[in-house]
Amino acid sequence: MTLYKGEYGSVCATCNPRQCLYLCQTEPPHSTGPPFARKANAAMTLPFDSEQFHEIFATYNSAIGAAPAVAWLLGVAGVLYALRPGPVRSRVTAAILALLWFWDGVIYHGFYFLQINDAALLFAALFVAEGVLILHYGVLRGRLLFYYGNQSRHVAGALMLAFALLLYPLAGLASGQRYPALPLFGVAPCPTTIYTLGLLLWAMEDCPEPLWLLPLLWAVIGTSAAYLLEVPQDYALGISAIAAIFSLARNRARSSARRSGG
Repeated sequence: MTLYKGEYGSVCATCNPRQCLYLCQTEPPHSTGPPFARKANAAMTLPFDSEQFHEIFATYNSAIGAAPAVAWLLGVAGVLYALRPGPVRSRVTAAILALLWFWDGVIYHGFYFLQINDAALLFAALFVAEGVLILHYGVLRGRLLFYYGNQSRHVAGALMLAFALLLYPLAGLASGQRYPALPLFGVAPCPTTIYTLGLLLWAMEDCPEPLWLLPLLWAVIGTSAAYLLEVPQDYALGISAIAAIFSLARNRARSSARRSGG
């Protein structure tokens, strides 16, 4: 049997050497790597591995040129507008947020992630749907009024925004990821979702509940894949989701108390 050198040892010639340890479950065991690696990888249900995932990001980031820098500047502008409350500024922030979701849905999921995952078509539809909801409620109807106050939700939102814009790429670099195979704010779904949850916390009192559903759903998806895809910075999705759900429950309880008291 012809063997190729793999990450943990030799793998058989029947598999792609890069994917063998992750996807192949033929018997008898054909890898000479450690048993724990074979068991963990055999349990993996994703149709791609970590290396393919990062290769897609390398191709994607190389192709989109200055888009990450433009997205980052737009993200900063969205926060600055939100810090100065007003209906027009809130509409600008909402428009920026919708644009980021459209980009991640159409460009990232629709053209790149789809190359390794058929579910990307569904993800693309969900991200475009969230962009439409933000556009409808935030821009057309003016239902999203962003502002920074002294409540705990404002502080939690600020921490999420700071992480998405500043700490997310640094955490990736610290974990060994390198550009261009590095997910970046605005052009990658996970930091965009963290950013969105942070902004929605700043608009919670007037935020329509449908806007929360897709970011929270993606937080679950992204957190569950963080270990398998070796993207530890995405664990912040789970933390952000927990903080958002706690704030939502607290806000609903306060609203109910006000209605019953009135």
